[in-house]
Amino acid sequence: MKDYQPIELVVIYADIVGSTKIVSKLPKKQIPTFYQIFSNEIVRVISDFGGTVYKSVGDEIIGIFPIPESWIPIIDDSIRCVRYIRDVTKYAISPIAESKGLPKIQCRLGVDYGEAQIVNIGVKGIFLSAEILGHVMNIAAKIRAKAQPGEIVIGEKLHQLLHASYKVHCKELNPLRIGDFEYRIFQLDV
Repeated sequence: MKDYQPIELVVIYADIVGSTKIVSKLPKKQIPTFYQIFSNEIVRVISDFGGTVYKSVGDEIIGIFPIPESWIPIIDDSIRCVRYIRDVTKYAISPIAESKGLPKIQCRLGVDYGEAQIVNIGVKGIFLSAEILGHVMNIAAKIRAKAQPGEIVIGEKLHQLLHASYKVHCKELNPLRIGDFEYRIFQLDV
């Protein structure tokens, strides 16, 4: 097997806003429930929309939508997915958490499209994992950090591929600065 395999994909980063501060005030026995209420539902949503959950790290879920040759339906599915994540967090996940005596849950979402590589990590005879590495993974994480509670922020590469019915609902934000490089980002408000 090659050391890497290129892949085009849409990457979704979904995380709970302020979770570090929130869980620092929770009794230890409530912390797993707090994370599970969010994570279990987000994993189901990504899967229901045809995506794959790549990783769950603390309060963050990373979902991917690999792009086949017929890419338009996948782009639309990924956008419907993040819209649903935003709405299900507000109207279902957070009320469920509050009904269990837990704090309100808000999420923020960063999404972009690009090429990455599936890379096998490990040393001779010891396979650790297959990781997805690349610019799109780093950029999507930085885009997520720019989102406010309840917001979906997308990168310019995904924006270029959006159906016109979604583009009319995009508001350009201040560009993401990475060193001397500027990358356009947009709030998707639909």
